[in-house]
Amino acid sequence: AGDRFGEAVAVEGELVVASATGDDDQGTQTGALHVSLRTTGSIIPLDQLYSPEPWASQEYGTELDLQGGRIAAGAPFDNRNGPAHGLVGLHEQDGSGNWTATAIRPDNPQDYEYFGASVALDGDFLVVGAPGDDQNPQLDPPPGAIYIFERFGLGDWVQRRRITLPTYPFGELGLASAVDNGRILS
Repeated sequence: AGDRFGEAVAVEGELVVASATGDDDQGTQTGALHVSLRTTGSIIPLDQLYSPEPWASQEYGTELDLQGGRIAAGAPFDNRNGPAHGLVGLHEQDGSGNWTATAIRPDNPQDYEYFGASVALDGDFLVVGAPGDDQNPQLDPPPGAIYIFERFGLGDWVQRRRITLPTYPFGELGLASAVDNGRILS
C-alpha cells in the first residue's frame, strides 16, 4: 500500500515499465521500476529494478522513458548530494541479458535543480530536464535547463551540453521534455 504503482509508465513494443515511486524495498519511498512483457491477454512480470543509488524519499521513477531496451528513470527529489539535486538512473542490459544501472548527474549540480524532472531517450542520447536550474539568481522562479548526455558504451554516459534560457523568467525549461530524431522539445 502506498507504493504509487503506475505513477509513470513507458511502453516500447511488448515491453512495459511502470514505476512505483513510493516503494520502500530499498528504504523509505526510494521507489522501484516494474518491467513486464505484454502478451495477448496477459502481462508477465519480468524484473523489478531499483535506483543505482537508493536514498530515502528519492521517489525513483517519477518520470520514465524507454527506447531500444534502455530505461531512463528520473528522481528529481533525490537529496543524496544536496536538497533536490536530483538523479537519473539508466538501466541497460549487458550481453548476457543482466540489467546494469548507471547513476547520471549533471557536472555542476545545484540545490533545488530537480534534475530528472523529465527524461527522454533518442538512440545514444539522453535529454534530462532540470526546471529548477538557476544560473541567474535574479530570476524567480528560475528559468530551468535541459542537459544532453551521450552514450559511449554500456554504463558510459557523458554530459555533452547544458541548454538554458538565461533571461527568461518563469521558463521552467525541462519540466517536460521529448526528443525524436535529434530534435528536442522542452
